Amino acid sequence: MIFSPILAAQAAFLLIREIIKKWLPSFIGGYIFGFSSYELGQLLGHTNLTFTMAIPTILWLFILSEKNNWSAFKTTVFIGPLLAFQFYTSSEIYTTFFIFFVASYFIFYNIAVEY
Repeated sequence: MIFSPILAAQAAFLLIREIIKKWLPSFIGGYIFGFSSYELGQLLGHTNLTFTMAIPTILWLFILSEKNNWSAFKTTVFIGPLLAFQFYTSSEIYTTFFIFFVASYFIFYNIAVEY
């Protein structure tokens, strides 16, 4: 549980690095995500809410799957266990992530189809 902010920071670093391809902004973004007041505050009493490393990892893998044209099976094999892990550690974070992911995916899909 003490390693959850470190893992969250590393996962956010990988996500940001994949998007902007620069090391320093990715490091700062990962540090801010991993050691935010939310992460450190939840370490005091609600340790199940500190396991947020799956969220940026799922987004990172989703971006990789779209860039590299992974098959649906390969994407499911990588992302499925992370979704299950997030659901079983904290259903609140899983539900929030799922709602925002689905909404943003449909918005992006509608924008991409129009242009």
